[in-house]
Amino acid sequence: MGEDMFDSSVNLEQFHIKEGYDLGYKDGLVSGKDEAWQVGLQHGFRVGEELGFYKGCVDIWDSAIAIQPELFSPRVRKSIQTMENLIGRYPLMDPEDESAQDIMESLRLQFKRICVTLGVKLDYIGYPMSSSQDVAF
Repeated sequence: MGEDMFDSSVNLEQFHIKEGYDLGYKDGLVSGKDEAWQVGLQHGFRVGEELGFYKGCVDIWDSAIAIQPELFSPRVRKSIQTMENLIGRYPLMDPEDESAQDIMESLRLQFKRICVTLGVKLDYIGYPMSSSQDVAF
């Protein structure tokens, strides 16, 4: 009879351990999804901002070419066109596409190459944020 009393104590302890685990797991799933959403949103914003910067540069260069094409060598025009093609190929709707990083690196390289050839000092430095700022959307 003494064993039954201890068995119920052990079972009660096991019940509370399992209940605590289940509650913690459920809360972890919710907070993990929220955190992943925030990280994804911030990353997507940064990528979109950088792509927008490069697209803006390409648009300005295309406009300048339309006005005074003789100022731009065929090599520079081809590089600008390559940048435009890379921007168009970036997988905006598929963030897990493995080509995204390669395309972004190619864009950065083309951008630097064009800037050096044109003799302009442009750098994409991103939106300046202090480390204490949180992004709120």
